[in-house]
Amino acid sequence: MPRRRLAALFVLAALAVGVLCGSASATTTPPFSEPAAHAPAELSFSAFLAAAHAHRIRSLRLPDGSNVATVVLTSGATRTSVLPAADTALLEQLAGDGVDVELGSSGHPFLPPLALSLMLAALFAGVSFAIVTARRRRSGPGSLRPALKMGLRPGAVAPQVSQVRFDDVAGCPEAVEELLELVEFLTAPERFARLGAKTPRAALLYGPSGTGKTLLAKALAGEVGIPFYALSGSELVEKYVGVGAARVREIFARARKEEQGAVIFFDEIDAVARARSGAEGGNDSEREQTLNELLVQLDGFGSNEKVICIAATNRRDILDPALLRPGRFGRQVSVDLPSEQGRRDILAVHASGKPLAGDVDLDRVATLSAGMSGAELAELLNEAAIMAARAGRDEIVQGDLDEGQLRVLLGPEKQQVKLAEGELEVVSFHEAGHALAAELCPNHENPQKVTVRQRGRTGGLAFFGRTDRLLEDVDHIHERMVVGLAGRAAEQIVFGKVSSGAANDLEVVNGVARQAVHTLGLSRELGQLTSGSGLQRHQLSNETLAVADREVGPLVADAYRDALDLLGRNRAALDGLAEMLVNQRDLERVDIELVVAGLPQAAFRPRMGPEALAA
Repeated sequence: MPRRRLAALFVLAALAVGVLCGSASATTTPPFSEPAAHAPAELSFSAFLAAAHAHRIRSLRLPDGSNVATVVLTSGATRTSVLPAADTALLEQLAGDGVDVELGSSGHPFLPPLALSLMLAALFAGVSFAIVTARRRRSGPGSLRPALKMGLRPGAVAPQVSQVRFDDVAGCPEAVEELLELVEFLTAPERFARLGAKTPRAALLYGPSGTGKTLLAKALAGEVGIPFYALSGSELVEKYVGVGAARVREIFARARKEEQGAVIFFDEIDAVARARSGAEGGNDSEREQTLNELLVQLDGFGSNEKVICIAATNRRDILDPALLRPGRFGRQVSVDLPSEQGRRDILAVHASGKPLAGDVDLDRVATLSAGMSGAELAELLNEAAIMAARAGRDEIVQGDLDEGQLRVLLGPEKQQVKLAEGELEVVSFHEAGHALAAELCPNHENPQKVTVRQRGRTGGLAFFGRTDRLLEDVDHIHERMVVGLAGRAAEQIVFGKVSSGAANDLEVVNGVARQAVHTLGLSRELGQLTSGSGLQRHQLSNETLAVADREVGPLVADAYRDALDLLGRNRAALDGLAEMLVNQRDLERVDIELVVAGLPQAAFRPRMGPEALAA
């Protein structure tokens, strides 16, 4: 039965019950009744006539359909008296004597119970309708009907027209090259059909956040000039089972109707495509139904369809294997953090149209911005433009770029917060220790800039360049830990105690050591045995894992001893860097080179190496 008809029946039934209750109430309850404790005294008819002749009655009220009158005497007392039926002459005489006679009233004896009945009926109908609706939502098949009305969001109904081209994308040439093949498939499909080749209809873009995955998908659609349908993974997961699957069918159906082809882009696909568990149903039934529908739609591409499906994720490791097999998202394109040359290209793209002063050196910014993503580099230039506008300049100077980089990484400088007495010296020696250790370690990148201006939760920062390398050997890993612990070692050497300023350094160094043991096999006791992560880690015994955990401590201890030895033998240079930081607050590369000039090149003798591992 339709819900509207069912609700109407509930309302009618409730109204009938209420009317019956009201009728019963009307027959059993006297009109104008009051609680027994406050009922007015009764006045006999003879006493009523005597009071009327004596002009001691002030007002009289006689309701319709009743012969019980309410009498108010001149003394203020209220009495009730039973009058003869249809004695209108008596009432006219009283009115003529100046008595306020009221015949009938707005309070009909049936109206108050009727109003109460209507209220009860409405309440009963509302509660009944709420109960029926809740039961229908909890039921399986019935829950799909209201959910299917929830189509795609308004922004996804109309496809976008992308204005982005591959010329607007920088820093990831390998990813662009991979996607160019899809452009050729959409523009010249006969070239592949002639050779019997099947061009992939879907591609997965994976990598860190902010590296340009969404921009690449838009550039693909803009390069070919076809509609661009964008949908995030979170939009496919709803409380109603079946909504996500319906939305997947809808967006594929709309894309297939485009004669010139279309690009479907699923951002953050891991929200709906996580690896499925062995349990059937459960709390993930909606997500698994949506994933199953996506797999079906990816298999349903026809030979004459010009639809390309692109997905993006930061967590490829948690995706369902069925999604990554050939024929679906078999083509997987890595979009990593840009190299130094890539950062130069990205800065050049975002600097286009911005007035740069003659002292601006984008190559220097690219060197100092190691580890920054394309989105962060774009924000760097935007912050620089804001700083120039705030200062009233017509051009962006190098100082604006430096300040923009610090704002992106650490936030604005804290102007009002003052360091306690002696804290500036501690922070200066801490950052000088990082810089000096990096300068003396032969395999580590040289320090490019050091600052002790307080920003965010940090009191200072040392910037290093970064060499693009595919592999790291034992020396590289050990020197990373030495440089990370050099700030704490400098505090120990100079002040004889350490502070909380090395908290983040310790976290990073312990992470490097743990990765070296558990993943890279750099363990003295376990040798080439690694614990890895996930399933592989669960396959090892607790004893083996305990041995691996015990190996982390010695690696960190060796790095700390090397940092103490390295800075102790170069104490003069450490003091010189720290003194300049106290006075200037910022050191550039030329300042660092001036202090460390003349130091021996072989100033570092590592405790960790192939011989130590073999011991």
